[in-house]
Amino acid sequence: MKKVIIFGIIILVIICGVLVNMFLPKIVSLEKIAISDILNEEKEMTVKGTFTDSAIGFSGYNASSSEGKVFLEISGKFSLGKMDGNFSITLNKEKYGEPKEMYLKDGKKSVKIWPK
Repeated sequence: MKKVIIFGIIILVIICGVLVNMFLPKIVSLEKIAISDILNEEKEMTVKGTFTDSAIGFSGYNASSSEGKVFLEISGKFSLGKMDGNFSITLNKEKYGEPKEMYLKDGKKSVKIWPK
């Protein structure tokens, strides 16, 4: 009986760990992101797009800049239809400078998205 209870607790902990991991935000891979528009205006840049995987909802982004290059990492998390996969990210040029190029990255690799 004691072994069954211990085994049940272990299985419950594993299942909870998997569920928590599924719903935590993660950087989305480049293959699952479709950029639809990039607007370069006087004081800001706006990147619009969506996820190609309908089970992912937009949860945020990280942006950094270096030597006129802006790097954008987009985060998403597992969605059960409650979150929208569309996103619109506005970057203030006062913070990131006047960009010469913009890259989308997923931690492992990056791809130039502006200018094309």
